[in-house]
Amino acid sequence: MKRLSTIAVATALLVLPAVASAADGFVTCQAHQADKNRVLYTVAFPANKADTDALWTKFVAKLADSGYTKSMYSTEASPVTGICNWEKTAAEANTKTENFKAAFVAKGANTMGVSGFPE
Repeated sequence: MKRLSTIAVATALLVLPAVASAADGFVTCQAHQADKNRVLYTVAFPANKADTDALWTKFVAKLADSGYTKSMYSTEASPVTGICNWEKTAAEANTKTENFKAAFVAKGANTMGVSGFPE
């Protein structure tokens, strides 16, 4: 019996950090690349609200590093404008993305989902 309780305690100690570090909501990131009139976006993924600004920086870097924002006019990555949104549910976060996309599609923009973010 003592062995079972030791195993239970050890298991709980392993699980607690994962529970404590669980995300408090969902984030989506959207960017508009003006020179190609293109919207780049993610689907909702679990993340903490406090990490939203850092995720935007990481998203812009991912776009540049992966060649998504290769400029038509220079060797530098095209600048993008956009945001990462935090919401309590994935559905709410994905709605933010759909609204962002719709605003630019109404002005003739193309859209492209970005896979593999965050890694």
